[in-house]
Amino acid sequence: RRNTSNVPAQSLVLMNDPLVHEMAARWAGSILADDTLATDADRGVRLWRQAFAVAPTDDELASMLAFVADADDPTAAWTDVAHAIYNAKAFIHLD
Repeated sequence: RRNTSNVPAQSLVLMNDPLVHEMAARWAGSILADDTLATDADRGVRLWRQAFAVAPTDDELASMLAFVADADDPTAAWTDVAHAIYNAKAFIHLD
């Protein structure tokens, strides 16, 4: 049986690896291209549900929406949100 561990290098890979950046861009692109998602709130809920299998709290959704609203480039903002989700502890570790 293998010991479970995580080390700083694992977090650095998720933050800096070009593949992770590409995956975040593709995930954001798929959310933005989905015609069934009419608002940024719909997009935020979908992204969160896909990542964590639960709806975001009001505060989590508000944080995502505020970040996207403040951005000059919505596509880049959603990519950053997706990238942040990849780095979230709840995304990395199963409870």
